Amino acid sequence: GSAILEILADRGVALPVRRFGMGNPGTYSYAYGGREIIHDTYGLSPEQIAADIRQALK
Repeated sequence: GSAILEILADRGVALPVRRFGMGNPGTYSYAYGGREIIHDTYGLSPEQIAADIRQALK
């Protein structure tokens, strides 16, 4: 994913991008628990990702 974005950016192709990830770089995550809890905490559950995609397509 990010490698493709870098190639496109290097070639001057501008695209809207929605990145999914956990927290802010350089910060510590205080959330703990199983995979489901972590995904829900950071908006990475399948339902939350689908909702973000639907919102971006509006």
